[in-house]
Amino acid sequence: MEVSNLENGSNVADDGEVKPFRPHSITRAVIFVILFNVVLLCASLPAYFYLTSMHKPLPARIVDFLIVGGATMAIPLLYRLGDLSKGKPNFYYI
Repeated sequence: MEVSNLENGSNVADDGEVKPFRPHSITRAVIFVILFNVVLLCASLPAYFYLTSMHKPLPARIVDFLIVGGATMAIPLLYRLGDLSKGKPNFYYI
């Protein structure tokens, strides 16, 4: 991109401009996805063992609380997200 385009505020890029391929960003994304899954697994296994060691009514109440809390966060999120197209209702994905 030329300096004159930047000074004039033009966002038009030359057709001959080639962006470099960055394999380290793909590698970083794959590592983050793997680490995220490992963290979820490491957090869920102790929680599962803890819930199974309790008496029956208490784990059911905790699971109900988690479901209600997840729905309380998910419904407004899905409402704001909509279906990402025009002319469709917001509750398309729900």
